[in-house]
Amino acid sequence: MALSDRPYMTEGEPFPGLGSLRAPPRISATGALVAANVAVFVVGWIAGWPEGMHDFFACSANGVLREGRVWTLLTAEFAHAGLLHLVVNVWLLWMFGRELETIYGAREIAAIYALGAIVASAGHVLATSLQHTPQVATVGASGAVMGLLVLYAAHFPHRRIYLWGLVPVAMWALAVGYVVLDLAGALQPSSAGPIAHAAHLGGAALGFLWWRLDLRIFRGRAPRAKRAGRGRSRAPRPWRPREPASAHPPVDRRRLDELLEKVGKQGISSLSESERSDLLRASRELRGE
Repeated sequence: MALSDRPYMTEGEPFPGLGSLRAPPRISATGALVAANVAVFVVGWIAGWPEGMHDFFACSANGVLREGRVWTLLTAEFAHAGLLHLVVNVWLLWMFGRELETIYGAREIAAIYALGAIVASAGHVLATSLQHTPQVATVGASGAVMGLLVLYAAHFPHRRIYLWGLVPVAMWALAVGYVVLDLAGALQPSSAGPIAHAAHLGGAALGFLWWRLDLRIFRGRAPRAKRAGRGRSRAPRPWRPREPASAHPPVDRRRLDELLEKVGKQGISSLSESERSDLLRASRELRGE
């Protein structure tokens, strides 16, 4: 495949996965979602979770189907039952959401989270209705986060993460493992535990379908695209290497392909300082700087 035919050469910036090498942009959708989850938890903790606040966030089949609190299908994914519950969910949201945002863009990630929340909560409502336990309520971002986890695993199946900082696990294996555990949990009686397994499965299904069907709500905008000026736009510059400097010759295409392949398989953290420098120089050359 020619360099100019690769997706990262035609969609937005030349290297959409290398945002961590540059100064971070203004607050991202992932950061805003993390902040919203933390803010709801802090306010609820200070207020002691009064009944009105509980009714606004906790999602149950009775609340949605009998009392008409349909908004809880979304708001339940911003509230948490305890500090550990919050920390685990926002950590996973931050870990997977940031890189997915470089692929899909901020608005798309916010939409995926919102739709994942609704589908996850709907799964909980359906499951508890079938189990004749419609009074059981759920809170927590786990369903929406599960959607992002599966979507991330679909894009980077061989990327390794370390469980508890010790055990290396490929993303595809982690996603499959979580889905199997949730399937097993969903088949148990409702009294088996406090985990909303059906909500997790709903979020996982949305994440998989988003990848498999290549769904987009904001398909027309490339992530983090740069505008030429207010009210005006200009065509992107064609790729032209800069005049080679004696101390830093231009990065050839074979070298660039090797580095990008390494990033795709092992992650940006696997690059050495010299490799990072080569990628940054190639990025500047492609942008015509």
